Amino acid sequence: MEIPSKFFLGGIEWTVIYKDNLFESQGRCDPISATIILERNSNKQVLHQCFCHELVHCLFYQAGLVEHDEVLVDKLSYTLHQYLEQQK
Repeated sequence: MEIPSKFFLGGIEWTVIYKDNLFESQGRCDPISATIILERNSNKQVLHQCFCHELVHCLFYQAGLVEHDEVLVDKLSYTLHQYLEQQK
């Protein structure tokens, strides 16, 4: 799987950026700036999983859902990650 630098979701262009030392997490989703921020120093599989996790948050935000159940986000992102990895 390849992580895009930009993608469209719900008519909004989202950007993916990388930063060092996101101490509190491997990534985050900022719906205000339409940005996914990922930890640059993660290994490839962790980075892909984290992208899927943040992408699920993007889907929820675009659907108008502001409160996100992290257990549900994790379950959906693990399944999405597995699916995308199998498409190679």
